Amino acid sequence: MFSQLIVNGLVLGSGFALIAIGHTIIFGLMKVANFAHGELYLLGAFFAYTFISLLGLPFWLGFILVMISGAILGWLLNVLIFRYVRDDMTVNGLVTIGLSIFVINFARYLWGPEPKMLPNPFPVDPLIIGKVAVTPVRLFIILASIAAIAALQQLIKRTSIGRAFRATFQNRDAAQLVGINIEKIYTLSSVIGTVMATLAGTLLGLVYTIDPNMGLKAISVAWAVVVTGGLGSFTGAIVIGYFLGLMESLGGGYISSEYKDAFAFIMLVLVLIFKPHGIFTSSSGKMSG
Repeated sequence: MFSQLIVNGLVLGSGFALIAIGHTIIFGLMKVANFAHGELYLLGAFFAYTFISLLGLPFWLGFILVMISGAILGWLLNVLIFRYVRDDMTVNGLVTIGLSIFVINFARYLWGPEPKMLPNPFPVDPLIIGKVAVTPVRLFIILASIAAIAALQQLIKRTSIGRAFRATFQNRDAAQLVGINIEKIYTLSSVIGTVMATLAGTLLGLVYTIDPNMGLKAISVAWAVVVTGGLGSFTGAIVIGYFLGLMESLGGGYISSEYKDAFAFIMLVLVLIFKPHGIFTSSSGKMSG
């Protein structure tokens, strides 16, 4: 039982980490308190449902189209909304709460309120890895999330775009003075953050039901993970995302599944009491991880 709960926790944590990373990028760089970030996760799942289940496209083609759709959606969000409400978190918080309500009702109208499942494109027989049995779809979710996180880490650490990201996070005015195009960085951050959320929705939609209200928990988890890990910390978003997934899985298995949704808030309260700036926040305030 323990090993199975660990696998389930890694699957859930993979989604939490992707959601939190996307939220970290948008909030950390643009100072947009995006309360509709959970609905980007929702839309990723329903985009996949549309491409794969309704249109009957092959899984891998539908998967790629979801990522493209996420990138377009992120660009539209920045052009139509974020660029007008940046830096004022009261305004952008209220605007994105309204956006969240709109997307939930739009999804309910377009796809219906009934829970749905994405088709499983992988064999159903479990793989035996040591003493652990894991289904191919769950293994794919874990590996795909690790690959996405590793690719983003390399982008941030090793490329000129990543250096521009870090410079903008640290000091926007100074970044502009050395020739960094801040608007392009903001657009790219919105695109990457949205793609991460839609990817999480697609991956978790393979093993969990999808419905128009699924984004509500996602945004709660995103805020809990981001605040607990530390604003602007990619390492914090990753580690706390996986930790929370494991905690929910183990707590649900050994304590009660009725209380598993409370673990994120218990963790958040404890961190705010003992380390209010987050566990992984660097003393310099730089975008870390």
